[in-house]
Amino acid sequence: MYPARVIYTAINHYNQGYTLEKTSRIVNRTFKVKTSKSTVHLWIQEFQTLCPVAFLRKNFLSYDNVLFTKRFEHGNLDYEFMYHRYKLDVLVRGRFPGLAKYITRFESGCPDVFFEVGERCSKPNFEVEVKTKKKTNLACRMAEFAVQAARNNYERHKMVERFMLINDKATTACEVPVWYWEKSIDNGVTGHIDLLQVRNDHVYILDYKPNASKDKKAPQQLYHYALALSFRTKIPLGNIICA
Repeated sequence: MYPARVIYTAINHYNQGYTLEKTSRIVNRTFKVKTSKSTVHLWIQEFQTLCPVAFLRKNFLSYDNVLFTKRFEHGNLDYEFMYHRYKLDVLVRGRFPGLAKYITRFESGCPDVFFEVGERCSKPNFEVEVKTKKKTNLACRMAEFAVQAARNNYERHKMVERFMLINDKATTACEVPVWYWEKSIDNGVTGHIDLLQVRNDHVYILDYKPNASKDKKAPQQLYHYALALSFRTKIPLGNIICA
């Protein structure tokens, strides 16, 4: 019996493009355990339906160049911005070129000044009427698996983000900075989108909240994210779905 963290790490490395053998060596070295490539293969098969990107990994040119990562410090908080290069090229560039350009712009940095003076999207208190519905889907199941690998509540957020970015076919980027000017709010509104997906000609904004059903501010926060992303990328609000 192996801890969930070991299996989580093995799946992440394999679906990032590593071979079964190299994945096994990394896991053994990291966790001081003994696995074989056949063990990793069994895990990949067991969780194949949870990780649809497995069908795309053969197209990755280099396992060590699949993810772009850059850290930003905004409001004394550390944000790890990441995007999946292959999925950005295949899913985003043709359908939403403005979004692809916006995501890659952060390779050279972020205009931090906006995040020093602007209100965070979670703070502005607007009455926003939105149509909501509850749904259990792949994203829920992936999050449920990923949180089991976290050592504490603090780790859950980033564990879910990394797992979905690597293993989901639609998730393209995480911790994406957004900002826009709202005349009724001094200095504008800023935020970081947890997860961005592109599927069925729509952009999905996902925010990880353990108690989302009880969080009354969640819809308005997501609404600000959508407004900011639409403003920055010229994507019509009708093509953006929040969850």
